Amino acid sequence: MKNKFGKKIQAIREEKSMSRTELAQASGLTEKGLTYIEEGKRIPRLDTFLRIAKGLGVSPEAILEETA
Repeated sequence: MKNKFGKKIQAIREEKSMSRTELAQASGLTEKGLTYIEEGKRIPRLDTFLRIAKGLGVSPEAILEETA
């Protein structure tokens, strides 16, 4: 699940033509932290997950849709 979750975030980010740096800044994360999440090395806490969704401009449900 960790890898699917990170891959979904990465896919949405790429669909929106955002760099990791841009999403990290929009989400208040470090680029390294975002990389760990996208690579499946870490699962974000709820507050971080919500900030990522907001940074991507999508609902949290949009990220979770196909990762369960």
